[in-house]
Amino acid sequence: MEHDGINSEQAAECSVCGLHYTQEDCGGGGCPRCDEDDNETDEQLRDKWLAEFQVEAHAKFTAGIEEHNPDGTKGIGRMTVEQLAREMKNEAVDQYFYACALERAIAIRAGK
Repeated sequence: MEHDGINSEQAAECSVCGLHYTQEDCGGGGCPRCDEDDNETDEQLRDKWLAEFQVEAHAKFTAGIEEHNPDGTKGIGRMTVEQLAREMKNEAVDQYFYACALERAIAIRAGK
C-alpha cells in the first residue's frame, strides 16, 4: 500500500471515492465506503459510517495538528470562545459552497 501523506499510518486511497483507509479499517477487503450492500440495515449502515468517520476524522485532525500546531504550543483546547465561534462560521461557509458545488454536479449529470 502507498503512504497517503496525511498521517504516519500506511493507507490506500480508493480510486472510486477517494477515501483513505488501512487494511485494518476494511478487514483486508476493499474500500469500506464503496463496498456497500443495498440490503444493509440501518444499524449496519450506522456502524459502517461511524467506523468510516473515525478513520477520516483521525486523519484530518492529525493533519490539522501537524499544520497548525506542530510544536504543541497552540491547539483547539487553547482557543478562545471567540476563535472557536469564528472557525465554526468559517467551516459553515465551506460547507455551503461544497453543497453548491454538489448541486451543480448533480444538475450537470442530470443534463440540466
